[in-house]
Amino acid sequence: MAVDLAAGVVKGIVKAFKDFAFGPVIDAFAILGTIQQVTAYLVQWRAELALLPEDTRFGIGSEVITGRAEVRVTDNQLPVPPVIRDCSQHFGTDLSKIGSAEDAPVKWKAEPFGRADLATQTKADAKVTSRRTATLYYRTGQETEEQVKGPQKNGFYKVSAEVQRYDINEARRLIERITDGALPAPAATVVKALIGEIVGAAEERFNEITAVTVRPKNVRVIYHGDPPTPTVATPAPGRRLPADLHPGRGPRLVQSRR
Repeated sequence: MAVDLAAGVVKGIVKAFKDFAFGPVIDAFAILGTIQQVTAYLVQWRAELALLPEDTRFGIGSEVITGRAEVRVTDNQLPVPPVIRDCSQHFGTDLSKIGSAEDAPVKWKAEPFGRADLATQTKADAKVTSRRTATLYYRTGQETEEQVKGPQKNGFYKVSAEVQRYDINEARRLIERITDGALPAPAATVVKALIGEIVGAAEERFNEITAVTVRPKNVRVIYHGDPPTPTVATPAPGRRLPADLHPGRGPRLVQSRR
């Protein structure tokens, strides 16, 4: 109901804005009211990162082991009233998807800890999809059958992301065009006199919700160290036997003389 009421207010002030019989002062108030309503439709996004899987390992021989990290965005998008879309189009901007995370740019960061070849990024979505997700794909390192005999070790592949809002730039562009002479001179003068506080509040709101930084997570990657070097047992040196006790020789008998 609150959304419907807000839409009704916007509809009224935009009607006044379009009807120049009300004069440039009414136009100015209509536009300033629209800016306030546009700001109210921008809600904070939330995003979380899921690791699929959370634990993995090196590929053995020709085996290929892959995984992915998926950002899931909750945008809580409100329905955009047609009057807001009409107003933005009048000033050459596009607020038709205001509040929607779809197509929002995504900046990824992935780095290995433990060894440089722990994992390698193979592909990553540059924008949020219509399912409100974005995915980074990776492949782990390789080791041989012989290396698997070595001691097990753990490395970590740290993944993080930032989801940026493109709709805020359009809202800023709308304000700029209003203040840069999109109105007749008398209305522009009134706007500049009144707009300071409203634009300041809007900009503060924009700064609060411009981007969503996703808390980084670590994929545990199991690999093996160098196998132990086999040791050859060396027999302990034996004691040297007396000549008369060597194998094949019996003790010498000494005959007594009578």
